[in-house]
Order: sequence, then structure tokens, then C-alpha cells
Amino acid sequence: MSIETPSTESTRRRQPWEITVRDLHVFLLGRGWVTEDVADLDEDGWPLSGLVNSPGWWCYPPSYGGAVMNRVDEVTPEQLSCHISTDDDGTNAQVLVTSAGNLSGCELHIVCGYSFDLDDRDYTGLDLADLAESLDVLEPQARAIDPRELIECRFFGPCGAQAV
Repeated sequence: MSIETPSTESTRRRQPWEITVRDLHVFLLGRGWVTEDVADLDEDGWPLSGLVNSPGWWCYPPSYGGAVMNRVDEVTPEQLSCHISTDDDGTNAQVLVTSAGNLSGCELHIVCGYSFDLDDRDYTGLDLADLAESLDVLEPQARAIDPRELIECRFFGPCGAQAV
């Protein structure tokens, strides 16, 4: 099942779960999340489905108390983030939320992933209440983390020792 959606250039077939992405987008923006700079937005201001399976559609800038850090791959701690993942044919989709932390390292600082079905094969959509419950825990944790602790652990502590 797919839905016809008008476009300025051409009409393409959308998967039913794609309509739910609009609700997710509005929900996250209302909680203080933003779209990543790399995300292309359509005329309605929501991420294009061509970025499905790309990390970081949305991020949570208040992570680390809002500290601004220069990005160094595999070193800079990751912000709390969210993106959409699908199977190979794009028919089944999940919302993936990644906690703030280091990409590798100790149990205390490593990022964790949480998944939420975008559909249940009956196309009933994402359960925003379940997502909100998890974000009610993850957002305060992300705001409270000291990025210096993560970076020091990465270079001088268990995170660095476990990354080798």
C-alpha cells in the first residue's frame, strides 16, 4: 500500500509510514530538537525520505548542557539524536533514538540505541506516548552529562582502554 503525494516536480509514491514522519518531526521540534544541518527539508519543513537510514535527522542541542563542541570524528561525544531506519525495500520502518555519549567505551559512557516501530504492519503509526516516556528520561540525562568527563574517559580512562 502506498499513498500518492503531490510534488512540484513529479509525483512519487510514499510508503504509509512516511506520513507519520511529519507527526514525529513536529513532536521532536516541540521538545527542543532540531534537524541536523545535513538534513534536506521539503517545502513543508520536514526531512526528505531520501535520508532514511542516515544517522542524525534530528538532534537535541541541550545535550551536555548546551555546550558547543568542535566535531572531531570518533572523539567528540555524540548528542542525543534520532533518525529513521527501514528495511531494504523501505516498507517497514523504525524510529531509532541514540543516547548521548561516546561511540565506544565503558558501560557508563557508551551510547545506547532505542527503537520504536513506525508501523505495526497495519500502518497505525508511531506510538508517541512510548517515545515521550523514553525521551522524558533520555533528555535530562543528555543535558546533565559533562562532555569533559566523556572526553577524559575516552583518552585516559575505561572508555579509552575499551576502545583499543
